Amino acid sequence: MTRIIIRYYDPSYPYLESAIRSIKGDFEIVVYDDGSREFPDLNSVKNRCQIRRLEHRGPASTLIQALIDAKRENVQQVFILDGDDEAQESLPNFLNSSLQLPYTAVIGQFRDEPSPIYKSQGTDLFQEAVANLKFCPPCFSLKLGNWVEELPSVLQMVQTEYLATGTLFLGLFLTRQTGISVTDKVIYWRQHEAQTYRKHHQERLLVGQRIWQIYNQRILENCSQTLRLHPNDAVAYYNRGNVRSRLGDRQGAIEDYTQALQFNSNFTEAYSNRGVARFDLGDYQGAIADYSQALLRTPNFSQAYNNRGNARLRMGEYLAAIEDLHKAANLFLVQGDVENYKRSHTLLAEAHFNLGITFSRQSKLNEALTCYQKALEIKPDFAPARYQVHTIKKGYEFTTDWFSINLDIWQKYLIHLSQVSGLNILEIGSWEGRSTCWFVDNLLIQDYSKITCIDTFEGSLEQSWYEPSYLRSIESRFNYNIRRTDYPEKVCKIVGKSQEILRSLSLESYDVVYIDGSHLASDVLEDAVLSWRLAKVGGIIIFDDYDFVFPENNVQNPKVAIDAFISVFYSQVKVFHQSHQVLLEKIGY
Repeated sequence: MTRIIIRYYDPSYPYLESAIRSIKGDFEIVVYDDGSREFPDLNSVKNRCQIRRLEHRGPASTLIQALIDAKRENVQQVFILDGDDEAQESLPNFLNSSLQLPYTAVIGQFRDEPSPIYKSQGTDLFQEAVANLKFCPPCFSLKLGNWVEELPSVLQMVQTEYLATGTLFLGLFLTRQTGISVTDKVIYWRQHEAQTYRKHHQERLLVGQRIWQIYNQRILENCSQTLRLHPNDAVAYYNRGNVRSRLGDRQGAIEDYTQALQFNSNFTEAYSNRGVARFDLGDYQGAIADYSQALLRTPNFSQAYNNRGNARLRMGEYLAAIEDLHKAANLFLVQGDVENYKRSHTLLAEAHFNLGITFSRQSKLNEALTCYQKALEIKPDFAPARYQVHTIKKGYEFTTDWFSINLDIWQKYLIHLSQVSGLNILEIGSWEGRSTCWFVDNLLIQDYSKITCIDTFEGSLEQSWYEPSYLRSIESRFNYNIRRTDYPEKVCKIVGKSQEILRSLSLESYDVVYIDGSHLASDVLEDAVLSWRLAKVGGIIIFDDYDFVFPENNVQNPKVAIDAFISVFYSQVKVFHQSHQVLLEKIGY
């Protein structure tokens, strides 16, 4: 049995009777009256629904009661026609943890006086929604309300065989930023569903973005019309600035916020939002000035502290950033804003970490260690900070760091290899041994594990700007760092050109091949081809610096070689990560 639950509380849906009449199909309809003062006459549809009267409890409590009833009455599937924010935030966790019921919030958030479009189209859309309930994904919520005149033409644009696709665009169109978040979630869900959707979801997303643009363009026109009638209206300038910012016109937004401030110099939100627009354009100093003005007028403005701290972080003003972000986090905590508290804490950890990097570069290792440890207190899963603590405590001596930006990816995709006995790794390009030391300390911990390192220790074209004396010191630092690892005996160093040495190694013997030698496309491609037969089936091949660019010779960028290699071996590899590095699995010969 499938039950449709409708919560009624005035002011609420004025067309309840016609909506119930429009529901077709074998559904059980239960209307929960959440303590309304006036309940509509439903005589014509009483045979189609049950009515259950409650004392007023609010959306979440009422719907939780409805779900408990459904569980007790052995209902197999529930669809909730209610879009209240409180209900949407509370119900998924409740359902997952307590009832374990399939859940879809389909349609809701009705207004006292719907727009003319709603009056003419509402029942048809309601009927279509219910008729297509089976296509809605679990824990997907949609709010319909505040419709505008373009809706009929917009609906014609959304050509889809699934209502879930249509509702995703209605959500985007009608609930603005919330809708964008819903869009992302539905697209992620749909990518694991029908092949049809995988084929078309990108086009539908573009339609959704177009709908979003239409919606904001209409608001922009309304704001401009208001300003023609009331040219000194600070709020209208502020509102238009917000719309321009949403449409990506940051400079236009700044101009509108500035106009708003000319008519109201104490407009805190205008200062704050102008700061956001300046931050987005990279004007961090201007953003800091605006956030400071906002804080002069509203001293406990938590978001302004957070944003100013973020701008100071980008400026390298780490001590000031820490002070701001600490204040922001405390204010968010007092205000009960958990999500923003978490975001401030993440930025605070980043500020402590970056201050530690500054101390490390100044060889102030004790101060750096304190900063990294503070970052870990705030964010225990902060892999780069944990790595830096480990590096200091091991006594490694590195003068460059091109490696730690990959830590999260390696932790995610490689750490399981630490349980493999006899793990065999091939590293092409070792430099001072940063990646080598990570392999040894984190992966080569089982018996019979080893790593073979190939490097000329003379640098490649991309390091030709270094002083010759510095390049001559690379190998000695590699040797020193390897001696500081937990298992120096597991490292086999071979000095020479990879294109020559690779030909002498045993075939199909390596579980991981890390290609980080010369970045010239010709060298990268040769390293990749020669390494192919050396890797085991099921082994992982890692390409570094996929995004590295030779400004005056783009045809030799590493990407050219990596893309060519993947194209040739596409049926024998599975790419599972692609950004700064490319990670792939060898799945065939």
